[in-house]
Amino acid sequence: MANVTIVVDVLNGFCKAGNLASPRCDAAIPRIRDVIEERRRVGDQLIFLADTHDPNDREFEVFPVHCVRGTKEADVVVVEGRPCAKTGRRYRPNPRLELVS
Repeated sequence: MANVTIVVDVLNGFCKAGNLASPRCDAAIPRIRDVIEERRRVGDQLIFLADTHDPNDREFEVFPVHCVRGTKEADVVVVEGRPCAKTGRRYRPNPRLELVS
């Protein structure tokens, strides 16, 4: 049975530029990329999660606007001309779920 590696929020809005961007996250990108490539080589199933939002997302009542779908912030980080992940299926959250603060 294959192992699973989950990669969470390797997005420009958290690593490169934007209200929630962090130099610490950006500094981790080369290591994250190495781990992704190694896990891919050994046959792991890879799951990439991305915190992206509609422009009127209720999360923005609690956090600054970030990673809005269709903006550069919502794009996967690119290292050395290659994205950390290929875009695959995108799932929309259940609109009936409410933000709990």
